[in-house]
Amino acid sequence: MIKDLAKKKGLTIRKLPLWEAKFDEQALRKKADTLTLRHFDKGFRQKPISDTERMFPSFMDCVRYGITIEQALPEKERVFIAVGVDLSTPKRPGNVIFTLGVGANSRRVPLDIRKGNWTSPQVAQQLAEVDAHYKPHVIVVENNAYQESIIQWIQALPEQYDFWVKVVSFTTGKQKWADESGLPSLESEFSVGGWVIPFPERHIPDCDCAWCAWVNEMRTYTKLYGVGDTVMACWFAREAVRLYGGTEPVEETIRVPSEIDELSDVFDMVGLEVDEFGEII
Repeated sequence: MIKDLAKKKGLTIRKLPLWEAKFDEQALRKKADTLTLRHFDKGFRQKPISDTERMFPSFMDCVRYGITIEQALPEKERVFIAVGVDLSTPKRPGNVIFTLGVGANSRRVPLDIRKGNWTSPQVAQQLAEVDAHYKPHVIVVENNAYQESIIQWIQALPEQYDFWVKVVSFTTGKQKWADESGLPSLESEFSVGGWVIPFPERHIPDCDCAWCAWVNEMRTYTKLYGVGDTVMACWFAREAVRLYGGTEPVEETIRVPSEIDELSDVFDMVGLEVDEFGEII
């Protein structure tokens, strides 16, 4: 209609934007430097993640809305509790503490997820709070270079942080992609209903709480583009269950010595062997 009216009056329609361009080429390149390729493609190139790319396509089948953590796994039925910790690095700020409970039927239920850009003392305080509230049997922390320092720092202050004897180093290597024990094995557990992920109520779409951050990262994680602090912390917690949990009473399964100096000392407790590089044989 407008085109016909302009044609009758001999006018030329010029398409002008109502506001100045926000994302020119330079701005887009700058944005691309701060995001993974997959997230940039999704947000700025309209290329969504396909189901075939998702590493955890069955994850959302385990989410249960309308139930509480206590309903999913009552405190008296928690036979093993593990904590996975993904610490920040100078190039990647942000820390995640993931607490995972296991019932007698081996079903996994997240009990607590914390995420924050904390200092080392604040991380230690967060771990102290988690330990006091949930009484975990083991706390697994990735020990890549910078992250090893906080492990040593916590263990050097036993009077202040009495949970230090539970802290175990975990080295991430090629086993991250192993079908039996790596990230792909999480999907195997999700696909058979091995997890229950309780949400007492639905959160708003743009909620930035730690639980929603985990759900979003799990939904969009791919092997090629996947980057997720919460995903790694979740995997560390599950690995703690796999390595140190068992069907026997926890007191008989985990025997923590008065001091832990080497990673091999911890593996000796559960009958595992490690090579000179700290890898499980």
